[in-house]
Amino acid sequence: MGVQLNGSWLVHELVLSTWAPLPSWRFGVGARTGEGRTDEHRLDRVSVRAGAAVAPGSVELEISSNGHQFSSSGVHFAYSPLPVVSSSFPAHGPTSGATQVLISGSNLDGGTHYKCRFGGLTVSATFDPASAGVRCASALHGVGTAMLEVSLNAQQYGSSSVNFTYV
Repeated sequence: MGVQLNGSWLVHELVLSTWAPLPSWRFGVGARTGEGRTDEHRLDRVSVRAGAAVAPGSVELEISSNGHQFSSSGVHFAYSPLPVVSSSFPAHGPTSGATQVLISGSNLDGGTHYKCRFGGLTVSATFDPASAGVRCASALHGVGTAMLEVSLNAQQYGSSSVNFTYV
């Protein structure tokens, strides 16, 4: 767990060894800063990160300004396992790019914004239900081998990759 204030860490990488989240938990921020009965606080750039210990699925995400009254918007937040890339076909293509590539693996479905990354160069991708794989066109790249990775949300990439060779 960590807390930052104006870019400075107040609490950093605190490990809660018996921490086991429950669906009924609610998170809130509160602090008295004045002498009156009420205080106003402004939060911006709030981020919530959930690690791999969270099971895949969708939950409703609500916010509160006082830790007691929560919104009722019903916005869904989806937890997805990271994609695992096991192969690509073809495994090679020209340096000019534009080779149609089918990536196979696991946890490739359910994405919202697919991307392929060829050695650091990112291109748009789509999920192909017929093959249960991801399709993209190879990026322009020099001669050699590039790591080919997949993202389901254009942000996080899985820890696995395959080599794509440019000839």
